[in-house]
Amino acid sequence: MGTVARRLRWWVDTPAPGAVNMQRDRALLQRAESEPDFDPCLRLYAWDPPALSLGFHQDDAEVDAGALAAAGFGLVRRPTGGAAVLHHREITYAVVARLGVEGLGRRVLEIHDAIARALSSSLIELGVDARRGGGGRPDGFACFSAAGGHEITVDGRKLVGSALRRTRHAFLQHGSLLTGPGHEQLPRYLRGERTRSEAGVESLRVRTITLDDLDAKDLDATEWGEAFARRLGEGLRTGVERAHDAEHPIG
Repeated sequence: MGTVARRLRWWVDTPAPGAVNMQRDRALLQRAESEPDFDPCLRLYAWDPPALSLGFHQDDAEVDAGALAAAGFGLVRRPTGGAAVLHHREITYAVVARLGVEGLGRRVLEIHDAIARALSSSLIELGVDARRGGGGRPDGFACFSAAGGHEITVDGRKLVGSALRRTRHAFLQHGSLLTGPGHEQLPRYLRGERTRSEAGVESLRVRTITLDDLDAKDLDATEWGEAFARRLGEGLRTGVERAHDAEHPIG
């Protein structure tokens, strides 16, 4: 039997540079790891300026740092695994909790599946024909080159990508809901003629779909956060509470 959560807290954070966003996620994971009574939480945020994030084990020698800097974009390494993402026009989320919380579980696949159910059902509630599951692992360096079995697609094209890190007592799962174009330009910021070619950009474009493509461009972080948090709370069988500025969980 898993531990019953007291509540799920959620909030929309201020947009921040990549290093700040990743430090905020790390801080939440560290708190969850060290505090036995840590409440599961959902943080939604944006990237300002846009940034390229590398999975924990990816080689930064693949990245053309000069091209990124010239575009005014940042470069950061995530605490989670997975492949690279150019965070441009998207709503990013982070779910952090202690391992073994009822409704989320302890094993990697349990956690992925529980969050995927909440992701897909929240988007369906808001009019997006979201489906769980894709056809395989990323083809190369880019996360959005393929959808894994726990990720979210529409008409076979990837809409939400995610990655997870599990520590001894806690986990962080964060991911990107594409709201518009920009992510597909990632190959332009990698070294080598092949990866920077128009073919690489076009490959990402046809394998992904955005809220703009789905005529859902008015969907914002607060509206989605309310639906996503409610669906997560249903799975946890617990109450949901929005955290406001005066009681911000991480300052």
